[in-house]
Amino acid sequence: MEFLSQIEKFISAQDMLQIGDGVVVGVSGGADSVCLLRVLVALREKYELKLAAVHVNHMIRGQAADEDEAFVNELCDKWDVPFFTFRKDVPQLAEEWGMTEEEAGRRVRYQCFELVRLAEGLNKTAVAHHQEDLAETVLFQMVRGSLISGMVGMRPVRGRLIRPLLNVTRDDIEEYLRKEHLPFRVDASNLDMSYARNKIRHQVIPILKEINAGAVQHIAEISKNMGALDEEIKHEADKVPVQYDRIKGSEHPTEAHLHIENIVSRNGMVQGETIIRIIENLTGKRKDITRKHVADVLRLIQQESGSKVDLPYNLSARKNYTEIIIEQKLADASGVLKAKRSPGNLKMTVEDWSADGEILRREDAKQIDYDKITSTLQLRFPQMGDFIVTTQENGSKKLRALFTDLKIDRKERAYLPVVADGKEIVWIVGHRLSERYKITEETKKIALLEYTEAEEDTI
Repeated sequence: MEFLSQIEKFISAQDMLQIGDGVVVGVSGGADSVCLLRVLVALREKYELKLAAVHVNHMIRGQAADEDEAFVNELCDKWDVPFFTFRKDVPQLAEEWGMTEEEAGRRVRYQCFELVRLAEGLNKTAVAHHQEDLAETVLFQMVRGSLISGMVGMRPVRGRLIRPLLNVTRDDIEEYLRKEHLPFRVDASNLDMSYARNKIRHQVIPILKEINAGAVQHIAEISKNMGALDEEIKHEADKVPVQYDRIKGSEHPTEAHLHIENIVSRNGMVQGETIIRIIENLTGKRKDITRKHVADVLRLIQQESGSKVDLPYNLSARKNYTEIIIEQKLADASGVLKAKRSPGNLKMTVEDWSADGEILRREDAKQIDYDKITSTLQLRFPQMGDFIVTTQENGSKKLRALFTDLKIDRKERAYLPVVADGKEIVWIVGHRLSERYKITEETKKIALLEYTEAEEDTI
């Protein structure tokens, strides 16, 4: 009973269960999940729990997997727990989703848990992770270069997900099952050393225990401390302003603008969390982002404008003068998505002009000397060889050089609408009017240019 008492105290301390909770229990048939189900059955009356056991047959281990399913079904009949089983071809799904079988299996399991939770009107999901699982996760994240958030490992409570066994070890669990004469199944794939986690479980952790018998508990304590530190880091990262933009027609942000002055003085861990958070907001994922990726992005701060690095999830980061921009990559003919844009619409009205006429002060409309137009005006995007007159003495500058002076983002330059008279630029919409086309005392007629944006970019 000491084992059950220890877990019940942990459940109470973490506020995992309330009277009348409905709990989906993930049960594979292994020692950990059998223990979890037995513990919740023991607490069912006290907490007035409604339980539902969910078993997922991954269709990997043939007859052995079928026997696992039958074993869990029998166990649930014995303990009067509703049993739900799913058969999912995890190898095929892993191939379709472009991930490992381990990752696909985890995704499938949690999808099935959620299906049953919603169908049965339950409010929580319990899984059987214990201290060794926590230690494995922390070590795995450390060796792959994770940031602090990754080394938190597993939390006892995360939203609707609860982990009642997270304060006990695998040895504790097996000792309890022996005393209670409770059988369990052994999954041979847990001994497959081709899986990184199995190497940590069966090779690394035993060596750490030889060095210090309390190694697993100590790693669990480190994880707890990391959790507290992670909360502080997240709180500070909340204060970092980030601007999110999206391509027209997209429901989700496609790029983020982070001003260097808002990040450069922050603690390095806060900088890292900010970058990871941006990536998560753009993609919904943060799993494959490591310390190296964060360092690559932050290194851009010291580099010249236009410097760029590639990131996972089809993202890239680049420096644009005083900011870091993280964005989805747009593709060319070789495969990735590219936006098709229109420069917009231009309306021209010719009017007589007198010396007492009023000069417009609008970004979307300009008046020019009509008689200085040498050909048909065209609204288009910039082209090679474009130039603009920048001084009253007709001094000109290549458009590309002027863009640099104006610190216009390199990505935006190609899609910045301009009004052109041949290769000579009359008006950079929203930025500058050519000196040569401005109204003077000699102006007799003017052309009123009014610009409107295209309704929507298309994909």
